[in-house]
Amino acid sequence: MVCTTVSRNGWWMDGVVALLILAGIIAATASAAADAPMAHRAAMAASMATLGNAQGAYTINVTLLGTGSGVVGDDLGEITCGADCTGQYGEEVLVTLSAIADPGSFFAGWSGGGCFGTGPCEILTIDGQINVTATFMPDPVVDLQIVGTGTGEVRFGSEGGGGTCSTSCSPDFPPGTMLTLTATPDPGSYFAGWSGGGCSGTAPCFFTLGTESVMITATFTLDPVVDLQIVGSGTGEVRFDAEFVPGGVCNTSCSADFPPGTMLTLTATPDPGSFFTGWSGAGCSGTGSCMFTLGIEGAMVTATFISNRPPVAACRDVTIDATSSCPSFFITVEDVDNGSTDPDLGLGDEITLSLDFYGPFPIGQTMVTLTVTDLTGLSDSCTAMVTVLAIDCNNNGVPDVCDIESGFSLDCNNNWVPDECECYWCNGEHPVTKVTFATEDGQLSHVGGGAPDGARVADDFYLEPGCVHRISAFRGKMLNNSIPQLRRARLEFYEDCNGKPAATPFATYLSVEVGQIIDAQPADDGFWLLTYRFDLCDECLWLDGGRTYWVSLVGLSDNITDDLSFWIAHEDFIPLLGSVPCKAEGTRISWTQWTWGPWESIDECCIGCVNMDFCLDGYRCPIIWDNGKPNLGAGRGGSPSGAHQAGETRSADSFITKFECRPDPFLLGGNEVPPVAGICPGEQEICLIEAWIWTNCDPVHGFIELYRDLPCGPPALENTPFVVYSGDQIEATRFNETWVANNQTHHLWRLRVKDPNISLCYCTNYWVSAGAYSTGSFVINSYFANAIRGCDPCTTPHAFRITPGQFRSIRPQSTQWADVNPKRDFAFRIAGRDPGMILTDSMGPVPEATPACVADANNDGQVTIDDIFAFLSAWFAGCP
Repeated sequence: MVCTTVSRNGWWMDGVVALLILAGIIAATASAAADAPMAHRAAMAASMATLGNAQGAYTINVTLLGTGSGVVGDDLGEITCGADCTGQYGEEVLVTLSAIADPGSFFAGWSGGGCFGTGPCEILTIDGQINVTATFMPDPVVDLQIVGTGTGEVRFGSEGGGGTCSTSCSPDFPPGTMLTLTATPDPGSYFAGWSGGGCSGTAPCFFTLGTESVMITATFTLDPVVDLQIVGSGTGEVRFDAEFVPGGVCNTSCSADFPPGTMLTLTATPDPGSFFTGWSGAGCSGTGSCMFTLGIEGAMVTATFISNRPPVAACRDVTIDATSSCPSFFITVEDVDNGSTDPDLGLGDEITLSLDFYGPFPIGQTMVTLTVTDLTGLSDSCTAMVTVLAIDCNNNGVPDVCDIESGFSLDCNNNWVPDECECYWCNGEHPVTKVTFATEDGQLSHVGGGAPDGARVADDFYLEPGCVHRISAFRGKMLNNSIPQLRRARLEFYEDCNGKPAATPFATYLSVEVGQIIDAQPADDGFWLLTYRFDLCDECLWLDGGRTYWVSLVGLSDNITDDLSFWIAHEDFIPLLGSVPCKAEGTRISWTQWTWGPWESIDECCIGCVNMDFCLDGYRCPIIWDNGKPNLGAGRGGSPSGAHQAGETRSADSFITKFECRPDPFLLGGNEVPPVAGICPGEQEICLIEAWIWTNCDPVHGFIELYRDLPCGPPALENTPFVVYSGDQIEATRFNETWVANNQTHHLWRLRVKDPNISLCYCTNYWVSAGAYSTGSFVINSYFANAIRGCDPCTTPHAFRITPGQFRSIRPQSTQWADVNPKRDFAFRIAGRDPGMILTDSMGPVPEATPACVADANNDGQVTIDDIFAFLSAWFAGCP
């Protein structure tokens, strides 16, 4: 034990020093008495003391008691007790005794001789012997016990000095000493508190020492420990940040001690490839910093690190629907991702998604791979099927709706089917690889330039009977060497005249107006293989079925070079479609005019039986009602309808929209549900209304009206039409047939409404009226033409299709509808669209392209000797 105190040893140096001290004390006492009222008494006492000493009549005996030590002396130098404890004095001498304790002791007090307390004692010698006791006791001890599991030191502080104890010790101090005890723990320990001596708590202890010893206990305890456990499959470090004391870092399980009450902040940092999943213990949770105040009991905290885990890819199939609209054919990872994840996403990991192919995707199915990668490079993948639903009738790898929206394909009837797929006739398309020399692969069809007199070629096509046909586009290939910016062509349509084109075309179109070159590829000898397409959507070219027509594609010179155009001939050895193409030589009569020689078959001079490269696009409408053609025989004429001199009349005839052979939602189990009154069991889209009239008005202002049938009673019609077509809606064509009535010559006119944009209910009776409006002249007449039904077994006027025609006057006098007199039918027909009857390229030409009679070799409708020569010509040309 080490105890440092103020030393009090060696108090007695020698008797002289003690006497000098006592003499000083006594002198000080005498000086004080001089000021007292007893000054005279003191002087007498001093005189008597001298006398007494001389005589020795009075004695003071001092006895030292107690376990301590000290000295007693008087102010006259008679007593220096400890060595001389008896003094001799005269009578009535005032003696002052003073006591001084040795170091380590204290003067406890006087007894006897009238002395008490601890101050100087005054004795008047009036008795022969006086006995005085001076008691000295050892200084009181502070018995300090340093206990506990920890270590530290206690500092004693007082006015006279101080000291420190690091183990239990017992320093002594004079009673009344003001002491301050301060405990300082060693590193790793903390001061737990005081006990005894009135001390408590952990703050410095202040007290005044009495005469009794005190026992004080200072308890030091080892600092509480934070037991950190680092667990899991991963690795990382935990940093300790402590308030007012140094912190530290642990990367494995460790135990760190801190003083209780320390505010601790634990921060976890995972190593690369690991993630911190959270805390447990000491009230900590989550993955943020762990903060707590350390108690005396310590704490156990667990930090869990896990190794990075791979992501999980999840895919879903993607469907791109291009059947009704043209969508994007690209996809994103969001389209394919079906919830790809990573088990470490909540721990700070991130994933990146990528596809091996984003598009554009072709029609059909394509497999794609989705790859999911996390921050450390671990990845997973899955596959998905991207399906493009589309109709590709032209087999170009592009959905039909996209071809139409982009303008690559035409859709004249707005049914979202490319017109080239609704093909009436296609002689085949010449492959580019076969193009070598113009004279081998094509027929000269060009005017001007290198062919100043001109030459043209025509090929035939046949349209299915029982329908009217709308030609929406023409496509054909030509070899051409014109200046690219000045490439032009002309398209001509001809009626058939005894197996060859008529002398003049009935329709002509220029490429610069309705055509375009949709493909141009280089060929030999400076020529280019051009694909012309003529857009006839807005031309409303309707042709009757059951007839043969001819089409001619003619190149036009650029008027700068000696250019030429050759219409490509198809040489794939496919059977001849229709008749052998024809050619005609021209003669130039002016800069812009030519005359043309007769049409001759090309098998007579050139490359024999081939098909010219062309395709006709469009759609057909079956004739849903044919009331007969106009009667041009003895029964020609008609019933007043429209303008009739100064009046106005109407004539009408009925038709029925048929229900049979059409799919309909009113079919149950294959059986038709009978129509219900007032309910339309389905609708027939009308694509052509055609009526024939006689009129002496030229130009004609024709009209076609539709009426509804009255619901009850005999067949009759309402007075007001529900739809009227007139003006630009009417296509009027005049024919060279005439009829004289009332001394007026009337011409035959055909009125047509093309694509009238109307649908009629199935199984419903309607009425149609046709005529011409008045032009203000009272000599104008208009008649709904009588019909002839040559296909009927009987030809009497009473062979009515349903009911006889009806007539009424509108003005000057209004009448009700009544049968015409004599009863007749009127000439009109109606065609309706039937989607089930659309032809495609893959179906080839219609079967009716073959003549009904195989003996009719020239396909003129008659079997004569001319057919023999036509057959022989074809035979020797290698055609049949």
